Amino acid sequence: MPHLPLRLVSEDESEQAFQRVAERAAESPMAGEVELISGRRARELFPPLEHDGKAIHIPGAARLDGRLVRDAMRRAAARRGARIINGTAAIVADSVVRGVQVDDVFIGADAVIAAAGAWSPQLLEPACAMAGATT
Repeated sequence: MPHLPLRLVSEDESEQAFQRVAERAAESPMAGEVELISGRRARELFPPLEHDGKAIHIPGAARLDGRLVRDAMRRAAARRGARIINGTAAIVADSVVRGVQVDDVFIGADAVIAAAGAWSPQLLEPACAMAGATT
């Protein structure tokens, strides 16, 4: 599937959003010429799109393959002495974080770093609820 750098916008926000994106893109020549395009033009670029409103087209927008980034980070961490543990993990907490349970192994810790990106709130929600915190 081709990389289609589109940001879908509502009619109400289209001009303001376009200005913000264009200003940021002007700082990077690699972004290309940013355009505010019609919903019809956006569907021409990406036929499965179900959006009738405008879109901002950023031809030079960057995209990363998350699997490649993850693998590179794992290799770098292992080279620096990290122990890579595969399995299903859950944060163990009561009023404070106690560690992580990975399958049937408990790993105690004073702190846990949740680097789950967009899924961090769902990952942390049960532990935060037990600790009386919010995500």
